[in-house]
Amino acid sequence: MTDTATKEPDYLGHRARLKQRFMNDEGKSMPDYELIELLLTYVIPRRDVKPIAKNLIRKFGSLSAVLMAKPNDLQEIDSVKESSVVLFKAIKEAARRLAWSELSDGDKPVISNWDAMIDYCRTEMALLDVEEFRAIFLNVKWQVVGEEIMQRGTINQVAIHPRE
Repeated sequence: MTDTATKEPDYLGHRARLKQRFMNDEGKSMPDYELIELLLTYVIPRRDVKPIAKNLIRKFGSLSAVLMAKPNDLQEIDSVKESSVVLFKAIKEAARRLAWSELSDGDKPVISNWDAMIDYCRTEMALLDVEEFRAIFLNVKWQVVGEEIMQRGTINQVAIHPRE
């Protein structure tokens, strides 16, 4: 016969186990909802955040879609408050800056660094609500020196007018 009075509930230590799993391989083996759950532990203290993380995945489909979501859309999820939105938006901006620095800080010409170009474009534009036409400016050594959004369009097209 087991003594249930001395057995600790499963949820005790869950956050510590989640952090340890992340530290084991820097989150590579964690599904999106668990990574979101880990992030939420930093802004929602003393509460089970797994249902919130699963609701975010259910609504948006992936971690990247959660990070790209509009603040109002995020706050439609029960218990997602401003502090959670700020965290997600800060992570999105950090990812954008990382991708841009990988593209623009190197000494190699951009032509030899297509992977960085693709990563940057995905980070910047993959989940936008509207199409964008962007120009990425290069110097005489084919290194990135800047970027500009030239035109925004609709959900599936951008009209480009050469005279503009």
